[in-house]
Amino acid sequence: MAKIENRKKQNPKLQQSELSDGRASLYLEYYIGRTETPVLDENGEQVFYTEGAMAGKPKFKIKHTRKKENLNLYIWLHPRTPQERLQNRNTLALAEKIRFEREQTFLEDREGYRLRKEMDDDFIEFCREFCKSPTLTKHIRETQERGLKKFIRFLESTPRYEKFKDSLKMK
Repeated sequence: MAKIENRKKQNPKLQQSELSDGRASLYLEYYIGRTETPVLDENGEQVFYTEGAMAGKPKFKIKHTRKKENLNLYIWLHPRTPQERLQNRNTLALAEKIRFEREQTFLEDREGYRLRKEMDDDFIEFCREFCKSPTLTKHIRETQERGLKKFIRFLESTPRYEKFKDSLKMK
């Protein structure tokens, strides 16, 4: 039976869910964090533990936040032929590669881990490319372009920063 070995410290985790046709669908499960809310009684006052090791301490309700991303990859639960076994190995290798890439992106966005190679890039060129982004609305794009032009004019008019008007490294 094809089964994914679970590693507890991975975020996102590669998970599988069984399908009725004898296959398993692969997906990634991100752990976003948790929130604690105090447990209140009917009068709106904090509830405390009355017995055990936690006696006298306040009760909290904990909510874990998770997000799932479907990979649209499938493996056989009970591979019968060498071809199905090979297909499972290849699919799991691809899924693990995707998981690793998403983990690096997740850590970079959330924790600021990975050394960013963009730090050698030009900030002004980065802003120009960002203004061309298709995800921006027309109004936001125009506002960004006006702001960039204003910033460049500031660099040109200030003798101290004049040398950065053409190229401003992100370091």
